[in-house]
Amino acid sequence: MWVDAAGQMFFSLSVCFGGIIMFGSFNKFKNNIYIDSLIISVMDLVTSIIAGFVIFSVLGGLSTESNVEIENLAKGGFELAFVVYPEALARLPIPQLWSILFFFMLFTLGLDSEFALLETVLTCLQDEYPKLRKFKGLLCFSFGVCCFFFALPCVCPGGTYVVGLLDGYAADFSVLCVASCELIAVMWVYGSRRFMNDIQFMIGYTPHPAAFWVFCWTICAPILISMLFIYRMIRYEPPKYDNGEVYPEFAQSVGWLLSGLCLCPRPLYFIYRFCLEPGSIKQVLNFRFHCVQA
Repeated sequence: MWVDAAGQMFFSLSVCFGGIIMFGSFNKFKNNIYIDSLIISVMDLVTSIIAGFVIFSVLGGLSTESNVEIENLAKGGFELAFVVYPEALARLPIPQLWSILFFFMLFTLGLDSEFALLETVLTCLQDEYPKLRKFKGLLCFSFGVCCFFFALPCVCPGGTYVVGLLDGYAADFSVLCVASCELIAVMWVYGSRRFMNDIQFMIGYTPHPAAFWVFCWTICAPILISMLFIYRMIRYEPPKYDNGEVYPEFAQSVGWLLSGLCLCPRPLYFIYRFCLEPGSIKQVLNFRFHCVQA
């Protein structure tokens, strides 16, 4: 349950997906990121609580009416969004209106997520190769077309199994690994004190209580994420079909390959930049791990 809750937190806040860093790069340098992060976190918490009340009130009503336990009504995911919830909406006054609003909301949520993910990739490419900024429209269109064709298997007759494979591998283990790497790189390699000084330089004051934030960043978060990752590996279960049958080994191999593809750009880019730098190995490592003061 706690692993699922952590996964939901990563998804709802878009942590470790690159979107937050991408959007933050467009802020003014003196923007108060501390207040922004608190507002976003609190609003996400409140929204999740409200959504939980709504969903479980609907499921509770259906459970009482159909005399079926809540855990047997829906397993979550697609079944909850496209089967159980529409069935509940059909029992409301003017069900057509509520159904249109509900599915329009799902459409806009998916579109919004796609905007963030696609813009993250485009921003990285344009920052690395500034000449591409002249062709931003063409680049965006090209990536959109590519994403469209890559997503076609998800809407085929067996698309639910493809989505289950993507959800079980590409957005599970890799997210926890990315979170661990970011915490280690920023809080231990770069340094929590230097990071706190950077925040103070940007917003004009030190976030209080500073000791609490440093403890969370350097001790609490790395330990909790590492424990979640280890627990997830120990209790690993391959994805299953609707009838309970386990995915074939070939599909599981594809899933692990997807997880690897999500993680390999970081070491590959480090090796790429390492090979471009002149000098000995020791000189390059000292230069790459040396933090220049602003």
